[in-house]
Amino acid sequence: MNCTGSKEEKEWTIAVIEWLNGKRKAYTNLTDNIEIKAEWCSGKVAMCGKSYLGTLGIAAATTGVKGLKTIIPEAAISNWYNYYRVNGVVGTPLEWQEDDVDLLTKYCRSRECDDNNIKLKKIYEETIISQMLRGEARENGNYNSFWDVKTTHCKLLWDKLKKYNIPSKIILHQGDHIYIQNLKGFNFNDIMNRW
Repeated sequence: MNCTGSKEEKEWTIAVIEWLNGKRKAYTNLTDNIEIKAEWCSGKVAMCGKSYLGTLGIAAATTGVKGLKTIIPEAAISNWYNYYRVNGVVGTPLEWQEDDVDLLTKYCRSRECDDNNIKLKKIYEETIISQMLRGEARENGNYNSFWDVKTTHCKLLWDKLKKYNIPSKIILHQGDHIYIQNLKGFNFNDIMNRW
């Protein structure tokens, strides 16, 4: 099931990193069989992104994929259950009332939900979205196997990094859900470039 936080998303993220390391092939399109190589890449990959893009970096890093040297996730999700639930209570992110993982999937995968693509939208809603609605157990908020494929949240991730002695930095702020380099009075780019 290719949805928000799924193992398929981890796999395609890893595939890109492996392509950058020369361990996978990529093509310019689906029909011409013209290979494209990342000759410009040293094989040392960094992933940086806010919110959902940062979440993909965390997901890739948890696999131990070779070549991924650092991630810079900003306001990213590292535990889907903790993001949407609080000890069995259904919670919602600020300003996203009634949000749940199925709505985030629709937001992030807008092509499948586009009214201009009726056939794909119908298939997507009858399979992926209906499976997510059943799995997320919104009626009771309980943890179940649906949440197992989701990646663990900020403090839990920080503790694991320390436990395994992985070099890490953390920046906590009370600013908006913005790219941290846009935070007024803070020179994030200097910190990032030194890292």
